[in-house]
Amino acid sequence: MDMVALARNYPTPFYAYDAEVLRARIAELTEAFKAQNVSLHYAVKANDNPAIIAMAAKAGIGGCTVTAGEIKRALAGGIAPAMILMNGVGKTDTDIRFALASGIGQINVESIPELTVIADIARDMGVIAPIGLRINPEVEADTHSHLATGRRTDKFGTLVEDLPEAKHVIASRPELKWIALSCHIGTQVHNASELRRGYEVMSALFSEQEGLDRLDLGGGFGVSYKGDSYAKPADFAPVVLEATKQLQARGVRIQLEPGRYIAAEAGTLVTKVLYVKKSGGQTFVIVDAGMNDLIRPALYDAYHPMSLARSSKAAHIPCVIAGGVCESGDVFARGRMLPSDVVRGDILEIGFAGAYGHAMSSFYNARPRLAEVLIDGNEARLIRRALTAEEFDAATLAA
Repeated sequence: MDMVALARNYPTPFYAYDAEVLRARIAELTEAFKAQNVSLHYAVKANDNPAIIAMAAKAGIGGCTVTAGEIKRALAGGIAPAMILMNGVGKTDTDIRFALASGIGQINVESIPELTVIADIARDMGVIAPIGLRINPEVEADTHSHLATGRRTDKFGTLVEDLPEAKHVIASRPELKWIALSCHIGTQVHNASELRRGYEVMSALFSEQEGLDRLDLGGGFGVSYKGDSYAKPADFAPVVLEATKQLQARGVRIQLEPGRYIAAEAGTLVTKVLYVKKSGGQTFVIVDAGMNDLIRPALYDAYHPMSLARSSKAAHIPCVIAGGVCESGDVFARGRMLPSDVVRGDILEIGFAGAYGHAMSSFYNARPRLAEVLIDGNEARLIRRALTAEEFDAATLAA
């Protein structure tokens, strides 16, 4: 769709999602694993808009959540409670109570103290808590340090050496029903072989346990923000099968938690050029989006493809593309090539922004959280309106 025309109907900045791309990525995943005893669970944290969750739910994909709020979003998107998993190293009592009251299929426990808390809450509620133990397999993925989760020094999961103590606690608490082992070594993984070691460690560990019927291998499937080649679901599927074939033959269900792979490519942050500023030998293109809208470049030095929404025959020049937030880190890109005739009012498209874009946004500088638009063919519809800082303030109690 013509983003210049779309920007006439929706004030910039806003997020636009391509339904056709979402359906294509969902289809890739379901097709890749359809011959295996694998259940897919969309990682809601990537993009928590219920309209996008609903597209995954329609394809039979469950939900992977980390808070009560995300469980509510998954339910609003049409995912059945039994198909919802819950991770999270810092689940609150409220999170746990809501998960148990909602009857979700599995709570992945990340520490021995958490086992006791869940058991106490389940006893108080008079229910049985279906739990998985998240194991830290001490396998490092080749990704940004902030995205690696399976190292011994990471906060996630329980170390293998602590498994006997965890099993002792479980055996002493009838409120706990242990059904799974779980892991996740990191996200934005491009080489299928990088996940193999983690899968192998977990499969071997699972085989040593009794009474479990599912193995959660987490997510991690990467996307290419720069357009270079990368592993697709069809490349990961044989790796999963190789590591878990014997388990699957026994009827063990393998769970996977893709998020970024479904949502990233479909999203575009549509923003308007406010000023073109020449300073210090550089050309600064100042746009009306900021790091509060898309924090990934500031947080991870993340790359996003960027282009003007109009065609231009002008020579390209290196530009610094920055927002108006009062932080030097509010820069989307440096040295990015844009047409030299870029002017105030031009529409700039920041691509691959569908995952960890809107979901990680904030009201910083009292800026609004952005509207989201779903494009389906030639039609566009608002799936979440913008929320202003003033509306947020309305919820503030009087001093």
